[in-house]
Amino acid sequence: MTTFTPEILNPYHFPVDIITHDNLNLLAGKLTIFLVGYPYATPVNSGLRDMALQIMVDFPNPPKKSCHLVGLAGDIGEDEVQHLLEYVLSHLDLAQKLGLFFENPNWTVKIVDGKIIAWWIHIQCVPPKSGHRFFIPDATPPKCKRWSGLYDPKYDFPWVEIFNSF
Repeated sequence: MTTFTPEILNPYHFPVDIITHDNLNLLAGKLTIFLVGYPYATPVNSGLRDMALQIMVDFPNPPKKSCHLVGLAGDIGEDEVQHLLEYVLSHLDLAQKLGLFFENPNWTVKIVDGKIIAWWIHIQCVPPKSGHRFFIPDATPPKCKRWSGLYDPKYDFPWVEIFNSF
């Protein structure tokens, strides 16, 4: 089991203000609770970013309001992320209680020469604009099709119901 800390979520030791430090503490606590029963290693591939790193990671169109920039998101990866995805899908009730949201895993992959060289689970502790527990980050097509995208919408943030009722 990994105990997450602000230091683990800030591997490049970016200077932080008190709000970002509190955000990192919040995220670290939620990740530790959420993954307490997960039996495999949970390395943080990316946590807090400054804008220079954000541009490098998401070139040529980095999101300017990424939760990584304020310490509210982390990318968790391992050799076989499928185990982590299965864990996430079987613990959506806990994710909902903790207020955790996930980028659709079909977008969280790095492909070089047609081969997947990295795959991770993006976890953030603020709802995306869509309110979906698993959200699509932008208008680009998925990078792969490793997950069906199906889950029970009862786990979405409540405003999805409100907006869909109009």
